[in-house]
Amino acid sequence: MLLAGISILDAAVARWFLTFLAPPGPMGPPPVEVTIVPALAAYLLLVAAMIFDWRQWGRPHPVYLYGGIALVTVKILKLAH
Repeated sequence: MLLAGISILDAAVARWFLTFLAPPGPMGPPPVEVTIVPALAAYLLLVAAMIFDWRQWGRPHPVYLYGGIALVTVKILKLAH
C-alpha cells in the first residue's frame, strides 16, 4: 500500500514544485525531466520507511528494496523515452 501511494505521489509533489518554481507565462505540459526532482522528494518517504524497518527489525523489508528498485527503474525508463 505504501509503495502504491508513493508511486502516484510524485505527480502531487511535482505540482508544488511547478507552482512555486515555474517561470511566468503560459504553462504547457511539463517535460519528463522536470518530474525527476519531485519524484525523488516523494521517494524519501520510502527511505523513511526503510529506516524505520531497519531500526525496528534490524533490516528493511524486502518489498521496500524490490519496490524501490522498480520505482526508480520506471522513472529512469520514462526519462529515456
